[in-house]
Amino acid sequence: MMHLTASDLSFGYPERPVGRNLNLTIETGEVLCLLGPNGCGKTTLFKTLLGLLRAQGGRVMLGDDALADLRRAEIARRIAYVPQAQDTAFPYTASDLVLMGRVAHRGVFAAPTKEDRKIAQDSLAELGIAELASREVTTLSGGQRQLVIVARAMAQAAPLIVMDEPTASLDFGNQVAVLAEIRKLAARGSGVILSTHDPDQAFAVASRVALMQDGVIVAQGMPSEVLTAARLKSVYGVDVTVERLAGGQTVCAPVYPH
Repeated sequence: MMHLTASDLSFGYPERPVGRNLNLTIETGEVLCLLGPNGCGKTTLFKTLLGLLRAQGGRVMLGDDALADLRRAEIARRIAYVPQAQDTAFPYTASDLVLMGRVAHRGVFAAPTKEDRKIAQDSLAELGIAELASREVTTLSGGQRQLVIVARAMAQAAPLIVMDEPTASLDFGNQVAVLAEIRKLAARGSGVILSTHDPDQAFAVASRVALMQDGVIVAQGMPSEVLTAARLKSVYGVDVTVERLAGGQTVCAPVYPH
């Protein structure tokens, strides 16, 4: 079983510390949702957990190994990354972009195998975008590109996946599709940590929730324990109601002033 653990972690940039004394663990088979206001440090934290930024204090463990001691290829075989929606300048086809997720398993200069191509095609099909395989990503909408990037992470077949606001640029239908896939990934044994601004998404998919403010985890635990109306108001500054629907789903709604 693979796990990612941050212990007493301080993180940020050389000229600007962002977070401090952070403790977090994600294990295979679970979904951890990270919520917090814009600018609280979620993306910076993710880049530190991936080794893209050097920790300023504490440590990150990936399995039984210190992240700082691992080569990039070793990290890529253990943890995949879905960044925030981004443009790409090169006219790769969607299939070629997804195939890049297989580089960790075959090397940068090795030609993709028949199995690699099948995995890439299956990843596109799983998200309902198989018809985009031959399209250049520069011609796709922002939402379509984001789905292709999610498919690339799936094709990487790492036991852990970090997703930075994976549904931010997607329409409602595709948000549902990606959230459903996240639940499937956890059911198959993957560990997923994702950031979102929508408490409803955390209620829908999360095993655990971490609520972040000013670079600090202020609460973590079960969604029903962490995402209370009082705590959400404290972090976001707005009144909300949290209700359980007759079908069993929990939802969060803002209370607008009269």
